[in-house]
Amino acid sequence: MKAKKRILYIGLALWLIAFLQMIHTGLNPVSEEEAIVTAFADNDFLNTVSTITASGNYQNIYLADSDREDLLLDLAHKLGISNSLVYDTVTEAQITTSSLIRSSDNVCTVLKLITTESRKNENEISFRHVLQVEIEFDNSLESAFYYKDLLRKAFESLGVNPDISVHLKGEMDGSLSMSQKNIISDKIIESSGGRIVTERRSDSLFTVYAYTDKIDDYVLNGSLKTNLNVAITYDEENDITEVYMATPFMNEDY
Repeated sequence: MKAKKRILYIGLALWLIAFLQMIHTGLNPVSEEEAIVTAFADNDFLNTVSTITASGNYQNIYLADSDREDLLLDLAHKLGISNSLVYDTVTEAQITTSSLIRSSDNVCTVLKLITTESRKNENEISFRHVLQVEIEFDNSLESAFYYKDLLRKAFESLGVNPDISVHLKGEMDGSLSMSQKNIISDKIIESSGGRIVTERRSDSLFTVYAYTDKIDDYVLNGSLKTNLNVAITYDEENDITEVYMATPFMNEDY
């Protein structure tokens, strides 16, 4: 009888510990993306920039200039941006680019609607609209990830299925040895629970592609999934090493 009571008490104690851990985790959530940002930020950076970009195809209908401005304003309002916006439209050949820009000391937001016209026949013109948003934050690495869900919901409310990518960039003084580069890249990938898919580690080109199931999005590199890219370059003129991290892919030059 005493043995049964002892087992019961032990079971209750284990359940209580698990319950308390669950409460603690719920009150102090750490997302997988936050863990990646923490690993990236844990370097001796002089300056950092985080950028989030989103793009997708909008309805293939005719849009007057007022409609184009209204569409971009609507998107800006969905993102919580409502003042200090500058609108402009430029047409070159059959491509019209309308932009809505807001710039402050630490944040630059650019919304674009890019339209390509093509004539099907003498009486019919087709339109292809691409909606784009780019938000860049100086020295605020976590901000780009904060806007990820907000951007997705804003695009989807307009009937657009967006491709979204997040880029982090940090500058370090001087050049790094190959050993230092390996430590930085491996730490970022390990923090995400990722596995390396393909890599090129040399003085002329240092880039590592990895995949982790902790990040929903991915792209195909051949037949293999990748959703985490780390690259390191050296700016000889300014004697600065630039460390890049992108998810799910790097869509800018480095």
